[in-house]
Amino acid sequence: KDTMVDDVKDFMKEVVATATFVTAANSKTITGVTSRSNMAQEMRQSGLLAGMDSTGAGLINLSKTISRSNFTFGEAEKFTRQFSQAVGVRGVKASMEFANTLAKSGDGNSDMMQRFGMEFSEVTAIAGSYMESLRSIGQLDKLSDNQMRLGMDNFMDTVVSTSNVLKINLQDAANMIAETLKQDQFASQLALMEPEMRKSVEAMVGRFGGEGTVLGSGIATAMAAGSTQDFLQTDVAQQLQGDILGQKLLPLITQMAETARTQGPEAANALYATMGPQFEAILQFAKENKSLVNLDEGMIRAIVTQLADMRQTVGDADKGSVKLSVEDKAVNALTEAQRFATVASEANETLVLQSADLNTSLNNLVESSMILTRNLATLGAETSTLRGNLRETALNFGMAAQMALAGGVEVALKLTPKDAGIAPENAMNITALMEYINSTRLNNPSLGVNGRSEREEKVFELIKNTERLSALEYDIDGQIAELIKQFKEADDPKKLARSLLEQLESLKRDDNIFPGNFMNTPQTQAHNANMDKLISAIHDLVRKLD
Repeated sequence: KDTMVDDVKDFMKEVVATATFVTAANSKTITGVTSRSNMAQEMRQSGLLAGMDSTGAGLINLSKTISRSNFTFGEAEKFTRQFSQAVGVRGVKASMEFANTLAKSGDGNSDMMQRFGMEFSEVTAIAGSYMESLRSIGQLDKLSDNQMRLGMDNFMDTVVSTSNVLKINLQDAANMIAETLKQDQFASQLALMEPEMRKSVEAMVGRFGGEGTVLGSGIATAMAAGSTQDFLQTDVAQQLQGDILGQKLLPLITQMAETARTQGPEAANALYATMGPQFEAILQFAKENKSLVNLDEGMIRAIVTQLADMRQTVGDADKGSVKLSVEDKAVNALTEAQRFATVASEANETLVLQSADLNTSLNNLVESSMILTRNLATLGAETSTLRGNLRETALNFGMAAQMALAGGVEVALKLTPKDAGIAPENAMNITALMEYINSTRLNNPSLGVNGRSEREEKVFELIKNTERLSALEYDIDGQIAELIKQFKEADDPKKLARSLLEQLESLKRDDNIFPGNFMNTPQTQAHNANMDKLISAIHDLVRKLD
């Protein structure tokens, strides 16, 4: 006998353990499938998967592509959303592989994580800004992978120089360059420029154009123009020529632009770093001609303010980035190792899902779930009366307990010494409270302590009849006619309408565990339909009054 009991116990333990495992496995499967499906759906609806077949754009293969590109799903979602237009031109796979190459391959301008102490997501953000800068001038679809990687040299030189001079972080500097290049005045010129020259000046146009200074605007315009002669024909150059201080900026502008076009960003940054004394000379001229500043002739005030600010940091233009210490590199590697654990986990889960025959197993799960839901709905309907009675009993017990407590409190109040605080006669007693509750009606807060008028009681008697009588044999049309008659004779029809609407809503029934009336019993649905008819009739009467 003991052996049989032990066998049963062991069997039940195995059943419970199996059920626990199945529940956990199903939860993990559904979570993994849902997250991957949502990500694929968002990319699909954003137009990023255009041209791909259903297999390549499906949740499994798309997840593989992301993991193989060294992105976590969260990083991929943010990257593709933030740079959706650039990714749409270059493609999801190519865009992420390009960003990953820059982050850690060590080729060309790569290994940016170790060079600049960046996290992977920071590198991908700057890579996205670079791609966006190429897209804005119509070049993103024309460059090979190798050309783009080499182009990052010039872009990062300019980003670092911008960060050093303006004292902003690298990502903000990259964003500023990319956003500036979207402006028509620069994008139109660069789109028509020869490729070699454009490669040298593109990023610097964005850098100086985004600076928002008179000098910066002049340098950006001169670089984008392609030659000094073409620059002098622009409205920017002509405005500078017509200004006393602007004329002194022209030699600096043309020198910077020519250096960038012929020697590249590195040489231009080195030249810019030496311009502090020339800024000082222009400021000294303004000091000696202070009357021009007082009169605010032309752009003189703006130029003085901007040069005074810029001269303090212009010498940092060619300082480059600060090399990381061995400790910094170690922490950077640790952070990347922790991130890569997420990439590996997601990639592994994708392989598990691929092997699970999702098409068959998920469809079977959906069908069984619908069967279970229907059975639960039937059970809920068939047990509604029993559960309702149980709830009524529980409510009555609760009321009895509360009344007992209230009685105890009332006794305590009467026994409280007068010097203990508020006098007992000034506190609300339970008898007065019950009288107040009985004089008003639940669900009818608009009524006063004197209750309803005789006419209102007659109308509410109609409602009570609606509650008592079977919905199938009740003459609702006759009841509506009587309701209209009483409503027209009421002293305050709108007040009566508000009370009736509250009462009718409270009389609706729900004998099913699921929300909505469509799973209630036919009797309950018919009853609720009658309540809706009465409610609709009241609304019609109120509208006619208005």
